[in-house]
Amino acid sequence: MKHYTKEQLIHYLNTLSKKIRKTPTTKQMDKHKKYPCSSTYRKRFGSWNSALKKAGFKPNKIKRYSKKELIDSLKQLHKDLGKIPKTTDLKNRKWIASYSTYRKYFRTWKNALKKAGIKKKDFSYLQRYIDP
Repeated sequence: MKHYTKEQLIHYLNTLSKKIRKTPTTKQMDKHKKYPCSSTYRKRFGSWNSALKKAGFKPNKIKRYSKKELIDSLKQLHKDLGKIPKTTDLKNRKWIASYSTYRKYFRTWKNALKKAGIKKKDFSYLQRYIDP
């Protein structure tokens, strides 16, 4: 694993920002494999937004969710898909929170599904999609 200085990390943030022409998000940073991953920034600066501030950017907005909002969104996704949602079903849907948000609130994907009332006698077939 490579060790980056804070200066190097800031350089990568600035480089990506110029490439995408806006303040980078963690998803955008992680998408570009030649750059350090967003978790490196969180470890070195304490948070992604702290890294952005050090690089001279405005921090990204932090969306706060209630458990009810998350559950309602998961129910809607279930209805839209017509099947039990997988964590990968959250990607590329801007209207629903990310998998990491669901993990933060419910600890596991299986718990989130249960709280949303999405029940199946056996969730084991989802195991390869749950908490990768």
